[in-house]
Amino acid sequence: MDRHTGIFLLRTLLVKLAGSVGAVAGGLAVGKEGPFVHAGACIGALLSQGGPPGIAPAWFRQFWNDRDRSDLVACGSAAGVAAAFRSPVGGVLFALEETTTWWRNQLLWYAFFTTAVVSVAVRVFMKTCAADTACGFFGSGGLIVYEMNEERQGFETHELLPVLLLGVIGGLVGSAFNHANQALAEWRKANLYKHGARGRVAEALAIAVVTSAVAFALPLVAQCQPCPVGGAEECPRPDTMSTGNFVPFMCEQGGQYNDMATLFFNTQDDAIRNLFSSKTKAEYSVNTLVVFTATFFTLALVTYGVAIPTGLFVPGILLGASYGRLVGVFVADMHPRQTIDEGTYALLGAASFLGGSMRLTVCTCVMLLELTNNLSMLPLVMLVLLVAKAVGDGTGVKPIYESLMDFKQLPYLEPNSDGLMRHITAAEACGRPAVCFQRVERVALVVETLRATRHSAFPVVTGGPEGERVIMGIVLRRHLMVLLASGRAFQPSPFVSEAASRVAFSFTQAEFSSPICEPPHPVSALRLSEEQLSMHMDLGPYVNPRCCLILRHQ
Repeated sequence: MDRHTGIFLLRTLLVKLAGSVGAVAGGLAVGKEGPFVHAGACIGALLSQGGPPGIAPAWFRQFWNDRDRSDLVACGSAAGVAAAFRSPVGGVLFALEETTTWWRNQLLWYAFFTTAVVSVAVRVFMKTCAADTACGFFGSGGLIVYEMNEERQGFETHELLPVLLLGVIGGLVGSAFNHANQALAEWRKANLYKHGARGRVAEALAIAVVTSAVAFALPLVAQCQPCPVGGAEECPRPDTMSTGNFVPFMCEQGGQYNDMATLFFNTQDDAIRNLFSSKTKAEYSVNTLVVFTATFFTLALVTYGVAIPTGLFVPGILLGASYGRLVGVFVADMHPRQTIDEGTYALLGAASFLGGSMRLTVCTCVMLLELTNNLSMLPLVMLVLLVAKAVGDGTGVKPIYESLMDFKQLPYLEPNSDGLMRHITAAEACGRPAVCFQRVERVALVVETLRATRHSAFPVVTGGPEGERVIMGIVLRRHLMVLLASGRAFQPSPFVSEAASRVAFSFTQAEFSSPICEPPHPVSALRLSEEQLSMHMDLGPYVNPRCCLILRHQ
């Protein structure tokens, strides 16, 4: 993980926030969820550090360990989701379902407390900005971002088939998006990465130009439609308003609006509100929804993965809402005597794409309910998410986050191993002999092994009662560096001794801890004499045996 040590630094946080503001404000087909999650994780990691190593309070050193740092990073990611979507419970579930490896009740309380504080802070900021136009679009949607009324308390039996169809469509479209995005990432790696930063900057600029041109050209050629009679909202939208439905772009006659401009000439949040809106039957034509869905799918596909901070949650909601609204139009035409709300199908379409692409079910369901404040849609949202996830898993395409981790070659263990792995031993899975240490090892051999490899941990073996080699556990690379730098664990004897255990108790936890901004110490920084290199170290007291313990019921 040496090449990924800079992902939680302060400069990474600042660049991530600045890039996210520019990308979202520039109208690119990206969201803010991913950058906010990363920013929250950076803040959590920096809080665990307590500041620069020279001025950090001494008591912060107790957090310089993997467990506390991981807990604070998880709480930070939950806070990022809660701040981006005003969804505190959804943020906790996102951290549980996606960002954490080991979950315990104490961490649940930490994350819940963090998101509660975020919700209160966001509400205070919204109150402060209520009468201040300098805050821009902040809080324009209220505390509930995509609020939908609960006039529909149920659903008809004949609507179950279209709802299931939406789940199937979401699973297929989401899987197609993931597969195409992974193929595009491989193409970028083969053709653009060789040009360095210049090629990636040129790609980002080209996509920004194309996005702006498409977003202006399509409304320019779209036909205006007459305003609906007796609608709940004013039509066309007055020029003094910057958000809302019924944008009168290039409409020469009064009482008309441009439905394509209503989608493109709004922020993504406002476009989602327009698609979710109730009592706006036939506001969008079939041609507009088809063209917008295909265009936005392509823009989101080529933009997600560019060298800018990007998120997929908001674009996924908008994309799913567009084809969900299209299905709602067809259902309304098939049942003209029934009251069919097209906005309801837009919400279900958004759930279907998120379930098919991200494969997150529980947190997505709760987040959509918190975003819309419509509990009456809970059964249908759950059904669509389950169907979309099942269809997506059935295609064999991995979720978008896992496919990106595979592309970046990040170390990741899947929750369940392949069935073939049950018939393969560890010796058969090894591509080469494992680099091991004996319990008592020469200092020179340890230094040479660290210099020749980049492993983060090494197995430690010892002799069994019948002469076989028995693994004791693993010892971390950074712990070996501490032992070598201090020299206190050196001993002249090549045998196990009680003195080694007493020496181990002389170390404190702080000596084995390091701030997150501190890069790993290179082996070349060690200054050992020939006499020290000829000595030995007993690694037994510093071994973590947990890696090789297997519970009986497993």
